[in-house]
Amino acid sequence: MRKPQPTIFLCEDDIDLALATIELLEEEGFRVVVTHDADELREALVVESADLFVLDIQLPGESGLRVANALQESWSRVPIVMLSAFDQLKNRLASYSNGAMMFMAKPYEPEELIAVIRALLRLEERLVGEPSLSSLSIGRSILTGPSGRVRLTERESRILRAFAGRVDAKAEYFELLEAIALELNQPNKQLLEVICSRLRPKLRLAAGMDAQLNNKKGYGYQLVMPLTIID
Repeated sequence: MRKPQPTIFLCEDDIDLALATIELLEEEGFRVVVTHDADELREALVVESADLFVLDIQLPGESGLRVANALQESWSRVPIVMLSAFDQLKNRLASYSNGAMMFMAKPYEPEELIAVIRALLRLEERLVGEPSLSSLSIGRSILTGPSGRVRLTERESRILRAFAGRVDAKAEYFELLEAIALELNQPNKQLLEVICSRLRPKLRLAAGMDAQLNNKKGYGYQLVMPLTIID
C-alpha cells in the first residue's frame, strides 16, 4: 500500500515566497496547507492534520514564536521548522526554546529546506510510540531509552542529572548552571540554551517523540520524560 503524502503546514505572510515554497514542496511530493497568520493556521488545524510545521517568525499579529509555543500543547509530536529573514542568535535561541527543531535563515537554499523536512519526518517515523522509562548512565555519559542509546557530553549529563528525583522535573536556571560550574548571568543563560537545544534531539532519539526539555520563561527548564540515574 502506498504511503500517504506527508502534510506540511506552511505559515508565511509573504505571498510570493509562500507560492514559491508551495510549488517546491508539491514538486517533492508533499501535500501543503498554506496559511498567512496564526488565526488562519488555527482554523486550518480544526479540519486538517499536520505532519510538520514550517513557520515564519515575523507573522502579522501573533508571532511565529508564540504560535510554535502554543502548538506544543496539542501538537507536541509534530516537528517545527522556523524561518526568519533575521539570522540573529536571539532568533535562533528563541526558536529552539519555543519548540522548533530547526531554524533556517532566509533566503535559504530550496534543497536544504527539503533535506531538513525529510530528515525530521524520518526522525518522527522512527520515534512514533509512547516512551517508557529512560535511564542515564552518568559514568559513561550514555542516555538509554526504548528507542536506543545516545552518547552525551559531560555538560549534558550534568544538566540531566539535575532533574533526577524531582516530582515536577523542574529546575531553575541557577541550579542547571551550577551543575555545570557556571554563574547565573545572561551570557551563561544563552550558553545553557545552546546546550539544551543540542540535548533535545538526543532525548527524542533515546526516549521517543514525547521526550521534551521545555524552557519555562523566567524560571528554568522542565524535563518531560521519566528519568532514573545509574551511577
